[in-house]
Amino acid sequence: MNDKSTVVVGLKEKQPTALRFAAQAAIDHRATLRVIHCLDLRTAADFVSVPFTTFPPESWRVAGEAVLEEARSLVNELHPWPDADYVLADGRPVQTLRHESAGAAMLVVGVDAASRFGTLFGSSVTERLVSHSRIPVAVVPERAWPDAIPGPIFVAIDASTPASGPLRFAFAEADRTNHELHVAHVIPEADMFYKSMAHKINVSEVLAGWREEFPDVQVTHRFFFDDADEGCVRASEQASLLVLGRRTTQIFGHPVLSEIAKRTHCPCVVVPDDWKAH
Repeated sequence: MNDKSTVVVGLKEKQPTALRFAAQAAIDHRATLRVIHCLDLRTAADFVSVPFTTFPPESWRVAGEAVLEEARSLVNELHPWPDADYVLADGRPVQTLRHESAGAAMLVVGVDAASRFGTLFGSSVTERLVSHSRIPVAVVPERAWPDAIPGPIFVAIDASTPASGPLRFAFAEADRTNHELHVAHVIPEADMFYKSMAHKINVSEVLAGWREEFPDVQVTHRFFFDDADEGCVRASEQASLLVLGRRTTQIFGHPVLSEIAKRTHCPCVVVPDDWKAH
């Protein structure tokens, strides 16, 4: 675990929106920003089991250093700016980012943070990190960065888990940033008529405790009976942040979460259900 709180951002290339989101998160959390660019030539060995005996080409290192230098310049233009470290890593992206973010407040990646071989072999850095990370992972689409991000924080929960991790994260972010919080409860279509009232009562009881802990957060409770995935994507069009939960007991990845995160119109943070702030 890091001695000091950190926000880690993995940059594949020039991704100013992801970097600025990470820098602002570091400022909000009074954390150190750690910017990582991986020379991912070895990623191929993960899939084809062919060991590489040479280091990445020098041209890759030059390009990687340019990515970090651009990142340094952008961060230094922010006011205020966070303390920041810049790392050019030889390791594989997933393993490197997991190691670097152990104990961090948050890990940030861009929507298109796929390895050079990820598309070919049906996997990506984003999907693997979202599916298995023990800390919140923010997936940030590239777009023009506004002076202020409008809209509420939107957190989606369902009836099958207590969602303590994503709710803790969403309430804390809303409290810290003074954003309104919209809690969306997804009710299965099969339960629309027979169990919907029980679901609503259960969620209201859960939220009562969080309202007591965060009395200054303005909360709106919404229910969805339509397709949950499409509802989350549509909600992201008007939100400043989308927060999703992930069951920590699952063994395999969660392609649905990954697809929502890739399609979102605002930064999307996937939070393990049992996550607790340090």
